[in-house]
Amino acid sequence: DLVMRSGDGTILAAAPTISTRRVQTYGRIPNNTPLIIGGLVAREEMVRQDKVPLLGDLPLIGFAFRSERKDRMKREVIIVLTPHVLPENKEARRSLPKDENLFDSFGNDLFRDSYRIRNEDVFDLTFLLENRRIVTYRDLARQAAQKNFRLAAVEPFRGFVRDSVPGESILVTRMIYEVIKRLDVARVIETSRIIYFEGQQVGGYNVKYLEQLLQDRTKDGVTDFGAQALAITYRYDRASLEEGRLGSEPIPEIKLVDCPNRKAWGQFLWELNQPTPDGQQQHTILIQNDSDIVRLSRALVLKRVAVLNGGTDEMRLKNFSVGKVLLMPELKRGQIHVLDADTAMYFFHTEHYYAATLAEIEKQLKELDRALRRPEIRLLLETD
Repeated sequence: DLVMRSGDGTILAAAPTISTRRVQTYGRIPNNTPLIIGGLVAREEMVRQDKVPLLGDLPLIGFAFRSERKDRMKREVIIVLTPHVLPENKEARRSLPKDENLFDSFGNDLFRDSYRIRNEDVFDLTFLLENRRIVTYRDLARQAAQKNFRLAAVEPFRGFVRDSVPGESILVTRMIYEVIKRLDVARVIETSRIIYFEGQQVGGYNVKYLEQLLQDRTKDGVTDFGAQALAITYRYDRASLEEGRLGSEPIPEIKLVDCPNRKAWGQFLWELNQPTPDGQQQHTILIQNDSDIVRLSRALVLKRVAVLNGGTDEMRLKNFSVGKVLLMPELKRGQIHVLDADTAMYFFHTEHYYAATLAEIEKQLKELDRALRRPEIRLLLETD
């Protein structure tokens, strides 16, 4: 090694010896076939001396108190390359590391926690991505958008041009929910720290605690509404132009509904999350027992994960793939969590994700079909 010393012998800097070698060869081989391009031979000679302090340095007789051993090592390094010709828009999965916790990053002081997406986190959606009907309409939408780029920014074209399938954010929602469930991130959320808003006659909001709603149906820490369920419904008023809807969205409608069993719970959850007769979007949190409280806690975490990773608009299949990093929120005990329309939406989507996705796809397909029949769009498709 290279060592720099001062005048009095103090080591100022040291650097290991670096040797560089170059190997070059030419060959023509099939795809995925290993090729040995060369070998490097490294020889090392090591001298090791052991001795008894002081006695080993004595002249004449010092050799009796010391020993010396020489080791000669010869190592050969063989370089093997395996070329892989990748199709366009495909990932080099062979170069991805194993799914290990080592690649996650939690407990940082300055940077946000992060989770590396594993193969087990990603659903196999081939049946949707390669569905002939979806692929046909997607090709038509993209063909029209190529002729008129403004179409790519408006629905129903946007969902087919930008995404793999319409409604894919719902599927990503469920995948992230499974990550939250496995990591048990929601364990620190306390029911006593979950709040919602109640309207005032003079304007503004009153803060209410969810625990107060549940206290009459909670015994020994176990919540059970029996043959009923608590429905907390939010309406999406943020896009409304009607007078009086400016601050109405954060205020839920709360009521008890008859719910004899879990099968009925699932049916009611679906029905209460459908648009109103006037077409207004709404979402409902439906609580019958402790399992729904757990789902609600995970939905609150899911809302924070979505915000950290670009919002619902960025919850796309191409952003949730093996090897990508998912930013995770830092939650603390005693932290306040607010129920809102987005929380209710995630609560619903994590339960009926498959049915909700199919419903969104059918809705977008019908709207796109009507749009493609318009004369100006048909003209774009017919022109070369």
